[in-house]
Amino acid sequence: MKFPRPSFVSQRSDVEFGSIPQRRSLLGVNPGYAEFGTDIRTVPGMSKSDVERDPESFLDVCRKDDPSLRVELEFAPPPLDWIVPTEVNSDLPIAGALAASQK
Repeated sequence: MKFPRPSFVSQRSDVEFGSIPQRRSLLGVNPGYAEFGTDIRTVPGMSKSDVERDPESFLDVCRKDDPSLRVELEFAPPPLDWIVPTEVNSDLPIAGALAASQK
């Protein structure tokens, strides 16, 4: 996922994706309907448009590959659609301990 990275954020991916798949059919049958949800842990510097851009670009490729595909990207209803990333003061002991553990 691409986003403006603060100086303290490493260059590796800092977004954790978890998925919750659902389908409406029996096993071994292609479902007429399927959905999945993700839980993306944001970091300071990320915006909702940053989070939305990459999955929507991926879906655009899927739509181009299969014009019959009907797929939508949706966020949870407000206020859960976007929770602003937070950060702690780097002078706090917990911040120092976490930074040291990554070395």
